[in-house]
Amino acid sequence: MMSRTSPNPFQKLVRSMIRDVVNQANRQNADKLAKRRTKKSAKTQAQSQQQISKNKRSRYIPASVRVSVLNRDKYKCVFCGKSAKQLN
Repeated sequence: MMSRTSPNPFQKLVRSMIRDVVNQANRQNADKLAKRRTKKSAKTQAQSQQQISKNKRSRYIPASVRVSVLNRDKYKCVFCGKSAKQLN
């Protein structure tokens, strides 16, 4: 079993220089990724807003359609079968 001795000053200097180079490279990569994300997110946000506006449908139902649906269903709930009088 080898005993581990403390590094000499030269080894400490080399290790710290290598650590600095690695940290700098990691920071540069992180900055590049962050720039890509912000560009993509701005584009995708605009595209998603356009997609939502295209897919958005009006919730308005004309009164004539409502009356015809009520007549068709004999003024009863399709799910439970209760009429308006029974619901109150």
